[in-house]
Amino acid sequence: MRSLYLFLFGYRTADVPKDVELQFVNLLLKLGIGVRLKRGRAFLSLGDLKKIENSPFFPSVKLSSVRGAFPWLLSLRNRYFTAFALFLAVLFNLILSGTVLDVRISGNDGVPDYKIREELNRFGLYTGSRFSSLDTEQIELKLIECGIGIAWVNINRRGNVAYVEVVEEKGIGENISSVLSPSNIVASCDAVIAEITVKAGKAHVKVGDVVKKGDILISGVIENDTGTSLLHAEGTVLGTVVGDIATSVPKSEEVKSTVGFETSELRLNILNFSANIFKNYRNSDSECDIIIDNEYLCLLNGVRLPIGYTRVLSPRVSVSEVTYTESEIILLAYKRHNTALSALLSSGEVLKISTNGDFDGEKYTVSSSVTYITSIGEEREIELSPSK
Repeated sequence: MRSLYLFLFGYRTADVPKDVELQFVNLLLKLGIGVRLKRGRAFLSLGDLKKIENSPFFPSVKLSSVRGAFPWLLSLRNRYFTAFALFLAVLFNLILSGTVLDVRISGNDGVPDYKIREELNRFGLYTGSRFSSLDTEQIELKLIECGIGIAWVNINRRGNVAYVEVVEEKGIGENISSVLSPSNIVASCDAVIAEITVKAGKAHVKVGDVVKKGDILISGVIENDTGTSLLHAEGTVLGTVVGDIATSVPKSEEVKSTVGFETSELRLNILNFSANIFKNYRNSDSECDIIIDNEYLCLLNGVRLPIGYTRVLSPRVSVSEVTYTESEIILLAYKRHNTALSALLSSGEVLKISTNGDFDGEKYTVSSSVTYITSIGEEREIELSPSK
């Protein structure tokens, strides 16, 4: 599929000297360019060349002239400009005529755009759909009846854009942010209360109290002379927490490394319309990065056209077994342990820390006992029992 794209939209060949082949391949991988080097020659799209033109290896590469069907047509534009312009106009008209290229929503305040778009997508109105297949009157009726708070809607077409004007039901969007369900603030772990600040609700603990995970710290249940009222508790609670963390590294372990990338998905992009051409449904390694490469067709003067493709590159992973020396295993264990400690203490203040290392012949274990201050309050909604 890449060969077809290069033939249609243009490419240049690069002859790479043997003494810089390895550096050139590493450069392509770092830039996310999935190009294979065969017998010292690489086929590069015009977009690939833009990515590497400022690299130190670029001057060592011998480039051919621009080749391909579309660049050839562009080269004829001075001689056959009228015919070329007519060809492009007919091509774009055939591709885009009657296609919804954008959906614009107006008039909504309380009902979010994404909610309206979800319903429109369900009823068949979305970017890429055809106007000829849409019954806008039925879509308007269904949008009102779907129960998201729309009282009136009107859908109009202007060119390739669908304009959706809505009127919300009375009361939608008014003080939505202030309508919060009744809740308590409870302890997220065992701790000793170090500081408590109440913005709304009633404090159930004081500084120095020992609390268990799940204990109520700030209550949203308020008792007064007129009865019981419920509100959304707000406040900040800091606690002194004692935690243990341990990290082990074995003498030998399997290590994954990326040895290259392969195309797992290819989409054709024309303006706001995107169509899948190829997709590989194999599961990729979640621990490795997936590179998304967007390419667009460019004129010879560098002007970008709204036509191109999106290529998703998934890594090819190699698994190998690595054996460490005693000094390497100790250094690696402390490095991983420091990373785990940094994650644990990212939002806390350390009061005391004690760290020990132990080697049992098969693995090296680094363990720490940490005393630190951190936020321990988490919101929990009050469950209301139905009245009998």
